[in-house]
Amino acid sequence: MRASISHPIDTNARLGDLNGNKLNGTELVSVTEAVSACLSAQLPRGSLVGLYADNSRDWAIADLALQQAGMVSIPVPGFFTPVQIGQLLMTYQVQAVIAPMLPPALETLGFAEKTKLPESSLILCINGIPAAPVHHFLPGAKLTFTSGSTGDPKGIPLGADQQWQVADSLAKALQSLGLKRHLAMLPMSVLLENVAGLYTGLRLGADIVLPSLSEVGLSGSSGFNAKQAIEAIIASEAESIILLPQMLRDILFELQASGQSVRRLKFVAVGGGKVADNLIREARQTGLPVYEGYGLSEACSVVSLNTPAADRIGSVGKPLAHQSVRIASDGEIEISQHEGTWFATGDRGEIDVDGFLHVTGRKKNVLITSFGRNVSPEWPESVLQSFPEIAQVMVYGEAQSQLSALIVPSHPDLPVQKLQAVVDSANQLLPDYARIGQWHALDKAFSVRDGLLTANGRPRREQICAFYRDLIQI
Repeated sequence: MRASISHPIDTNARLGDLNGNKLNGTELVSVTEAVSACLSAQLPRGSLVGLYADNSRDWAIADLALQQAGMVSIPVPGFFTPVQIGQLLMTYQVQAVIAPMLPPALETLGFAEKTKLPESSLILCINGIPAAPVHHFLPGAKLTFTSGSTGDPKGIPLGADQQWQVADSLAKALQSLGLKRHLAMLPMSVLLENVAGLYTGLRLGADIVLPSLSEVGLSGSSGFNAKQAIEAIIASEAESIILLPQMLRDILFELQASGQSVRRLKFVAVGGGKVADNLIREARQTGLPVYEGYGLSEACSVVSLNTPAADRIGSVGKPLAHQSVRIASDGEIEISQHEGTWFATGDRGEIDVDGFLHVTGRKKNVLITSFGRNVSPEWPESVLQSFPEIAQVMVYGEAQSQLSALIVPSHPDLPVQKLQAVVDSANQLLPDYARIGQWHALDKAFSVRDGLLTANGRPRREQICAFYRDLIQI
């Protein structure tokens, strides 16, 4: 049986929390329609509406209701500063914001609490008297933000059909696994969890558990408590989760140290950055069924994904059913969702004879040593980060005879000799031209809030080099 929100969902799907409170598919449709009607009574169709709240089923309902009402949804990343939020609201002339309360930063911009959404903990805050929207975004679209390194964040518009097309392809690829329960481990404001987690789960008819971020171990812009995350995975009886590489790494090492088991998991998708082959193998041996994928916001998140039916460690899987991928003459990955229209991703890669996509690194990040060897820094970085002693790392060395690295140790009191031993071990897994010569240990982690990491955990290389210019002298 199927019912309609803005796009059909399987009515077997349920939204819930770690306490077992669930909303079944029929109730979900009913509440979403009520929230949609409330929004339509307060705002013109096509209005730009920010969604600024922690993960919860109310967030998911508001997101779906905005689509159904033909509004343009703007999920506001929780790591944005008040200044960045203000800039976002002014740049796009946002007419309303959905939030658990009226933030002081919004009040100073002229927003006022208008009404409480039906059967929800969230309220609708409107900026004065909403005028008819003037913009080029389609009703039901979403503006997604991937960065927060400047005060002028840029949004990427994605149509509702485009979002659900990705969910359909993912549901088709995962159908044989019979996934019945998905735990949201990433912020819902991140497109990956929104589309690959929520929408795909709705298509599969799964239970979707949406606890607050703190309940799954996430805090601030980059804090992560792996022990708490494992407790949430066990308590929720999750069969699928989505992780960033750093989260996978931390969870793996915590499982190895504690001896705990998460055997109910059937599928762990990991993306957002390069993952070392040996880390994936080690994770699987520990009971984490990890499968690497690849995507970008311009393609509405997921482009390709390994699955149990089509898996090749070292690749990022085969392209999804709706997606076309090719490699340009200079090695850049290009994608197309519409015949004849190709988008240059900025990533370098190759497609093997069996159709698996391999990503070697960002095109602009490629380092050329003084010996003329091209090295994507993501490669040695992934090898170094497969060791538990290294929390974060950035490799550099353009026009140098050897590569160098900035290393954030897992523990601040880790002896220099121990770190050197780890670097030596990593170097044994790399050819001579990709090995690390000089390295510097840092006493502060890279974070999203200081502008040194992207939202999905990738290092912002130019910003890091500028921040540590005196140390690395390049």
